[in-house]
Amino acid sequence: MNKVKGFSYDTKKHEKIIVYVESQQNQSKYIWSLVKRDMEKKSIEEIVKKEIQKALSNMKLDIKKEEPKIDPSEINSILAM
Repeated sequence: MNKVKGFSYDTKKHEKIIVYVESQQNQSKYIWSLVKRDMEKKSIEEIVKKEIQKALSNMKLDIKKEEPKIDPSEINSILAM
């Protein structure tokens, strides 16, 4: 069953956006593609975690010999970026 979803907008404030959406060949498909892309976006936490993992994988750490010292303030400064 098909359903219709609507949204409200200010004709003056959102005029450029509405004109742009109306210029799309298939407005519904365009809006769906934007929503899907937004849902697939990675959060900042995922991006930071991936970059930290990449940095750590490049380091040749022998954890058996010595546990690496991690300063929590360094992690906090990364997260504050």
